[in-house]
Amino acid sequence: EMFFYIFLPPLLFEGASGLEWYYVKHSMGQILFMAFVMVMVNTLATGLFVIHVLRVDWTLYTGLVFGALLSATDPVAVVAVLKSAGAPKSLRTVIEGESLLNDGSAFVLFEIFLQSVVDPSYGADSKDGVLLHILKETAHLTAGGIAVGLLFGMASAYVFSKTFKEQQSTISMSVALTYLVFYVAAATFGVSGPIAVVAFGFFMSAIGASYISPDVHDGLEVFWDVVAFVANTIVFFFSGIMGISIILEYWKDLTLLDWIYIPIIYLFLHLLRFGGLYLFGPVLNRLGYRIAPPERIVMSASGLRGALSLIMSLMVHYSMEGTPHYTQVVPRIALWTTGIAFMTLIINGSVIEDLMAKVGVGKSNAAQERMFFVAKESLQKNTQATLVALQNSSRFSGADWHRLYEYFGLEWEDDEAGQGDYVL
Repeated sequence: EMFFYIFLPPLLFEGASGLEWYYVKHSMGQILFMAFVMVMVNTLATGLFVIHVLRVDWTLYTGLVFGALLSATDPVAVVAVLKSAGAPKSLRTVIEGESLLNDGSAFVLFEIFLQSVVDPSYGADSKDGVLLHILKETAHLTAGGIAVGLLFGMASAYVFSKTFKEQQSTISMSVALTYLVFYVAAATFGVSGPIAVVAFGFFMSAIGASYISPDVHDGLEVFWDVVAFVANTIVFFFSGIMGISIILEYWKDLTLLDWIYIPIIYLFLHLLRFGGLYLFGPVLNRLGYRIAPPERIVMSASGLRGALSLIMSLMVHYSMEGTPHYTQVVPRIALWTTGIAFMTLIINGSVIEDLMAKVGVGKSNAAQERMFFVAKESLQKNTQATLVALQNSSRFSGADWHRLYEYFGLEWEDDEAGQGDYVL
């Protein structure tokens, strides 16, 4: 609970509020589809694979718990590499936006299935049946989380309008509101805290930032970058240490086959993600920016597992402590989650830039370069014409035209009378 309530909110808020809303709103259909539909498919497929292909002696709900916790992606490192390698902003937005929302959706499924493992009678008394009860509970947790996040977002707009140019007050209020929305959603209303924080962060990206002065906003971004980095580092360090301690404590309950399963599950998760992106490719292209086949390959490799997967594996440990199936479930989940998180960070984080170069993502061809040059030239001509028209207006006679020409990257040319004008 300490990891969940202290370190998860800043990670989610920093990511959601840092996205550019222009790209988010045009990619929202793709992000929602990948974060909910594909997460449900991945959860079910991973659980069935572990139980029926790897022949692990687990119940269906235990397999779904494992599938849900591995459906949460954490592309923090990959997004940084994609940015430095020059990947399209639209692609980076889809990858990061998906990771933020699938953290919430995967956790909702994880909570429901873990409850079913700990309490086998969970949902049995429902008149709708277990499956429909799970779907209703998922919808309730998700919709409730979004509602709480948006309500806090509207409240924050009023608060930040009062601290418009006060940096310390704005930063302090952003921290307080981030933790408050998470706690109120999860502890008070019993809905999804992660989804509430993501909705709050999206609101700040779309509307809330306009209530903060640009100078204060720059400082706010730097602050949250540092906080998210520290939180991510702490989660990885302590979750890794605790996961390894569980593995060492129950070493005798693990077999050689359990260790061999780590790379097998790793490969399966990537094939599953790759297959899903191609299977649902036509749907995704209708919901937002076109995702070209090379970009789907990069997206397949961008599914890192990290902070939230490790946190959820620890929650399995504490939730199942003292149950009859503890030694059969918890050591394997700890081993596989830690191993897969390590492999995705080391392998995917190392090869993603070379993979981009190999498939041609982030590089512009001759036609694209020509289109960019023509567009730039057209903008310069339009800018020049507009400035000339403004310069001839008596309303702007006192403007500093030299500074304007420097700002727009145009050259100043003096005529015989000593008057100036802009030229390309």
